[in-house]
Amino acid sequence: EGHPAAAWFKINDPVLQFDRIQSLVRQGFIVRTRADADTVQARIDDRSQLTKALLSGAQFISTDYPAPRTEWSSYAVRFKGGAVARPNPVSAKNQDLDLDVE
Repeated sequence: EGHPAAAWFKINDPVLQFDRIQSLVRQGFIVRTRADADTVQARIDDRSQLTKALLSGAQFISTDYPAPRTEWSSYAVRFKGGAVARPNPVSAKNQDLDLDVE
């Protein structure tokens, strides 16, 4: 953004930076964000940051919880149906959003 060699951005907070992430994705940049931070979300099963990350269009979403820590909660970061990828909600054509990605 503003530099000719810019290709990707690390934006850790998809809640506060949601609009910026979507704007960067629409411009063709690659964005990495976080679904959770430390153990905060997992301990209280708070999925609000995860939800924003998934809706933001960021191509990479980091988490420490691909599986739940059951002593805390059922919090885990997974796509519906156990998929490992999905169409991007920002850059995919609307008709492609229901496609299975293998």
